[in-house]
Amino acid sequence: MYSKILFATDLSEVSERIIEHLPNLLHVGLREVILVHVVNIRDTGDLAWKLQAHDQAILDNQKATLAQHGINVKVEVPIGLPSMEINEIAEKEHVSLIMVGSHGRSLVRKILLGRTTEQIIRDARKPVFIMKLTPEDQPGCHLYCDNIFHAILYPTDFSDDAEKVLPYIKQGINGGCEKIVLLHVQEEHRIKPYLADRLEEFNQIDQDRLDRLKKELLEAGAKNVTTRIELGKAVPTILHVAEEEDCCLIALGARGRSLFGEIFIGSTANNVARYAKCPVLFVT
Repeated sequence: MYSKILFATDLSEVSERIIEHLPNLLHVGLREVILVHVVNIRDTGDLAWKLQAHDQAILDNQKATLAQHGINVKVEVPIGLPSMEINEIAEKEHVSLIMVGSHGRSLVRKILLGRTTEQIIRDARKPVFIMKLTPEDQPGCHLYCDNIFHAILYPTDFSDDAEKVLPYIKQGINGGCEKIVLLHVQEEHRIKPYLADRLEEFNQIDQDRLDRLKKELLEAGAKNVTTRIELGKAVPTILHVAEEEDCCLIALGARGRSLFGEIFIGSTANNVARYAKCPVLFVT
């Protein structure tokens, strides 16, 4: 699940902090990292090839640091369009997931993710792990949680894509996980006004589903699994529960069910990525 990670770096302090953290993922199976920095041809023009050599040297130093921990490291510094190049390398190298960095929520700027990160998520055919750091309006640059697997929130709509998240959570159990919160949101706009009298019935059906997932995770070695069913809007409810439960990671499927078929990333999942304070893992 986490054995081969493509880390997309922009050479910022955020990226530096995440690279320093990568050896902590050895206990969930990390063996190989591909460090990728794309020299954006749109921004650099004729300077692209000079910048490529300069940036290659920086990544080579980062490679040496990771190699000291026994991690196999490969460096790629292509010239092109970041999202396109990153997703192509991810496919070519058969990586387990793509990791990108982002600051946490800023009180001044609500929008958290840069254009490149959002485009990577939108185009990705591999799971995407968004590492969040402290908000830009706070001093320093630190990971939101030292152990990103300490407390995991798993919002599920019981779709096939939501089920694909389970192996990643099970692997996280080996990473010092102390708590897993299973959450299902009964979306208010679907229930009211026409199905409100059946809410108790729906809750019982969904509680049985959550109990099945809880049993599966406990059998996989989880220490503490709780279940929650909330009535409300999906995104604010997920974000509220994540903060209330002090979660270090939100893990969810990149697609979900809707009245119109699948909801692709760009709705619930994209807004969770945008506004969550803690790291977010999308599984495609």
